[in-house]
Amino acid sequence: MITFAIIDDEPGCRRMLASIIKKTGLGEIVLSDEGNAASIHAIIARQPDIVLIDLLMPKIDGLDMIEQLKTAGYRGRFVMISQNDNKELVGEAYQLGVEFFIHKPIHAIEVESVLSYVKRQLQPSLPEMQLALAHVSHATHPHVALQRAARRTLAELGISNEAGAKDFIHAMDYLAETGSEPLSLRTLYKKMAIARFSKPIDQEKEAKAIEQRMRRAVGKALTNIASLGLTDYAHPKFEYYAPLFFDFREVRQRMKEIDLDMAHSVVRIHIKKFLFALFDEANESRKGA
Repeated sequence: MITFAIIDDEPGCRRMLASIIKKTGLGEIVLSDEGNAASIHAIIARQPDIVLIDLLMPKIDGLDMIEQLKTAGYRGRFVMISQNDNKELVGEAYQLGVEFFIHKPIHAIEVESVLSYVKRQLQPSLPEMQLALAHVSHATHPHVALQRAARRTLAELGISNEAGAKDFIHAMDYLAETGSEPLSLRTLYKKMAIARFSKPIDQEKEAKAIEQRMRRAVGKALTNIASLGLTDYAHPKFEYYAPLFFDFREVRQRMKEIDLDMAHSVVRIHIKKFLFALFDEANESRKGA
């Protein structure tokens, strides 16, 4: 189980973050503290996987605390909590190894999205481990490297555990054989369904199910990327993936909805754009590996 330490001088903020982590099942909280010299010793002793740490605290500066923790041998991940948009401080935080910011006031969706992403980087899913074993047993399969590259990208987008992720991985084989452009989505769904079921009625149902699973996965990825952009608009992953996989107008709309805690509107899900971008990205990654 992934473990967390929450370091913030505001008790209300600590309680809110703890509540979100517990309700979403993200992991176990092993330390919740106001931030002082004793906090450093407690983190070193308990070695949590992820430390959520406030940027500015009265007893100890968040950046100084991170530096002291790294010097003392802590090798976990840092997520910074801040309501300060000072570019110099943000830049310094990135140099120290902070990957993400959670902005105050706290938004539950943003917290869950950011921490889920960091958690997935720390803890490979069962399908990922199975794929790694498959790679060892069937290293000669021509599309294993392509599938692995695609799975890494899906993990970057925060959807490697979604049901539709498996469909996207399987689709890589078909695109590798036929090329991306000539194959229509309807034909792709049908080919994938035929490979799984022998009866036409089951094939038809599965083709529709594949489309829906892929649609939900793309929608989840859109929300994850929008949350990342809301956290840090200049984050390299947001700048790269947002226009590559999505209509940027829809990304901005989802960012607005998350920021204002609004219900998510119905947006057009571009499965074809997402699929072909994933194929091209995986293919380039495979070639460069």
